[in-house]
Amino acid sequence: MFSNLNTVVLRDVAFEYPRGPQLFNNITYSFQAETVGLVGVNGAGKSTLANIISENLKPTKGDVLVSRKVIILKQEEARPKKTVNHYLLEIWDNPLFASELWLPLLAKIDLDQELTTLSGGEWMRVRLVETISRSPGLLILDEPTNNLDQEGRELIYRFLDIYKDPLLVISHDRQVLRRVNKILELSSLGLKVYGGNFDFYRDAKSREESQLADKIGSAKLRLNQVQRQELELVKAQEARNKKAHKVSLQGGIPRIVRGALKRRAQETLGKVKVQRATISSESKDMLVDLQDQQRKKTDFALEFANLKLPAGKLVFETKEFNIHYPKADSWLWSEDLTWCFRGPQRWGLIGSNGVGKSTLVKSLLETKENLFCKGSMEPGKLHIAYLDQKYRLLNASQSLLENIQAVSDLDAVELRNRLARFQFTGEMVLRLVSDLSGGEKLKAALAKILLDRNPVQFLILDEPTNNLDLESLEVLTETLMEFNGALLVISHDSSFLESLNLDGRIELKGPGIAL
Repeated sequence: MFSNLNTVVLRDVAFEYPRGPQLFNNITYSFQAETVGLVGVNGAGKSTLANIISENLKPTKGDVLVSRKVIILKQEEARPKKTVNHYLLEIWDNPLFASELWLPLLAKIDLDQELTTLSGGEWMRVRLVETISRSPGLLILDEPTNNLDQEGRELIYRFLDIYKDPLLVISHDRQVLRRVNKILELSSLGLKVYGGNFDFYRDAKSREESQLADKIGSAKLRLNQVQRQELELVKAQEARNKKAHKVSLQGGIPRIVRGALKRRAQETLGKVKVQRATISSESKDMLVDLQDQQRKKTDFALEFANLKLPAGKLVFETKEFNIHYPKADSWLWSEDLTWCFRGPQRWGLIGSNGVGKSTLVKSLLETKENLFCKGSMEPGKLHIAYLDQKYRLLNASQSLLENIQAVSDLDAVELRNRLARFQFTGEMVLRLVSDLSGGEKLKAALAKILLDRNPVQFLILDEPTNNLDLESLEVLTETLMEFNGALLVISHDSSFLESLNLDGRIELKGPGIAL
């Protein structure tokens, strides 16, 4: 039996796909009355573990002991044909349900509105209200801030601040992870516990990486010393053997005795070599193991082609520019857009969901359809790469390798070597894009951009952090800081935008002025 203070107890839990790799092993943990964050690299099995905890999936090995109800709010869910009011009947039937939890989440949402007409952010907030109304013992939120605008994110942050029941949050959103009491890092080896929020976790990881680098340095020094000692001992033993043989010849020792002494000397030399080889092999194995640990932390690597965009080069310029959709009764933005973008600048494009950020980008790319515009927009003559949220630059019916071959002059062998830096190794490059996870599709799209035969001069990224794990997000941030072209980033992730050292931000606001 276990204490009711523990909502869920995992004992030696492992999961392995049929005919596939083992995701994780040796997971033992007790979920108590606390707010916990779950992190891990893309593909580590975070959502799989959440399904095991909620008993929607059975582990390959181990036990899951549940004392109170567990409910998981998944990233996506089909919308029933109901109004918001009908969908949330549980709330109205539960007068004890704390209104301070759910009332802010429903702000500005029409209760008589059909669920199918809600925005993605509104639907997520309504689902969250419905979920917590069932009073779970352990609530699991899987990437709750993905695709939410800043207003929606702030509502989730406020909810996390006041929610007091046991909570497990799967997220890469650093503002979410700053609100947890503990962080669990999932890997193929199991769970590693960090007793603090994101800042504590980041500092601990930094210390671990520094310590690992020190251990690798010490292991290299130890290996060099062992190999040098091995050579010196063998040489010394060979010298003693030669001297003893010479003395035996000069001393008139019988041949049969000299033979025995020679065999004994050779045996001694052999033992010395074996002993030193064993020590050397152990030192090599230790170094290789440490280097493997370091490689696993840094095997995702990005690199842009070496280009220099002139400071005065036109990227685009708008003057009193605005848009309206057919049958719309107002312009899209409350203020006309006047914006001059030249040279290797980096800008953030922000605004609430549905305000028209992607519509503006489509206008820049001259792919706008059935839109009416006023003012002017002058695009520069640059090689543009646009990474949208649906990764449309990828052909979903082709393999990853075929996608890259379509834009690259490199041969298949070299492409495989390059794709390994994006964490696509072996047969993974032959997988259809449609079978890739969200994080894998993002990395595949970045690979297609970076391995293009024509270096990108103007890079547009639309919510690039949605499907990236924390380590990959750091790599992307560091790489973008080295990018010498023009950069436009659409994002609601304030931490990410702050890390890019932007030249400025443009905020689009609606609704617009009446026609």
